[in-house]
Amino acid sequence: MVTFVYDGTFEGLLTAIFDAYFRRSFPDELVRIGEVLPMFSDEVHDVVTDDAKSSRVWNAVTKKLSKGAVSAVTTSFLCEVKEYDITLFRFLCKTINSPAGIETDFSDQDVIEVLKMYRRVNGEAHRVLQFMRLQKAADGTYFGLMEPIYNVMPMAVSHFVDRFSTMSFLLYDKRRGFGFYYDGNNVTRVTMPDTLQH
Repeated sequence: MVTFVYDGTFEGLLTAIFDAYFRRSFPDELVRIGEVLPMFSDEVHDVVTDDAKSSRVWNAVTKKLSKGAVSAVTTSFLCEVKEYDITLFRFLCKTINSPAGIETDFSDQDVIEVLKMYRRVNGEAHRVLQFMRLQKAADGTYFGLMEPIYNVMPMAVSHFVDRFSTMSFLLYDKRRGFGFYYDGNNVTRVTMPDTLQH
């Protein structure tokens, strides 16, 4: 069994695809740094995220997918479901190998899984937009706190910036320990020290 270990970023996933083609060795398992390796790993390759490599892979992928499918890929990656990494890896490799792309081949299980995960993550993003409530703090900044199932806060920020462009606010994902602060002009990603999260 061949296992690739990567940093859990989208760029890291794309770099893993580059490495697989370069090495002519494709993983059976894709594991994020810090996770336990599968018991029967014959070969382990540590993927070092490289922007140049990931850009080459992304350019190859986006030439073969529609805008909707590209959005489905980036959105579904936010699911953070452990077993999903290898599914998306296979989907992207099949896209590269296919002369016309595979996004409409609904007989392919990886296509179905990407579509399902896209719908789940997108649905969770809409739920956050509907149910996020902002409360005004003493300094006039508005604060919203949620614990979404999937990592959808990056998708929600632009909506709140458009809607509340003249206000400063902080949207915080309690489950993941980070949020986004908008000062009326710029959005900044913020994290809370572990000692303050509980």
